[in-house]
Amino acid sequence: MTTLCEMLQQHFDDYQINYRIHATRRMFQRVIHENDVERVLKEGSIIEQYEDKMKCAICRNGHTENGFTTVILEQNNTILVFKRVPAKICDNCGEEYISSEVNNKLLHHARAETNRGITFELLEFAA
Repeated sequence: MTTLCEMLQQHFDDYQINYRIHATRRMFQRVIHENDVERVLKEGSIIEQYEDKMKCAICRNGHTENGFTTVILEQNNTILVFKRVPAKICDNCGEEYISSEVNNKLLHHARAETNRGITFELLEFAA
């Protein structure tokens, strides 16, 4: 009999990963690539499942609604501020989550700006 974990690992690409803004910040600071995170998720085990309208993992009382947020990424001497980033925001505590696609675009753009030698930049996020 196939376990839920095995089923999800087989169909990993069919699921949407949501990242907390905190995770995106730490990934950028610690130079952790999103492919590494996805590999760990594919090979790991499931500890919790969420509905389509995700219950907040922080307060456990609210549910997320579509909205926008500002994301600040820092690494060494580089500070990047992305405005109007699409996010799911908890209607109770305000915790913010971004999709895997948005996370990948943010980190890709942040790495490119860092490679250009940018120290501070304010950017409008382009989906």
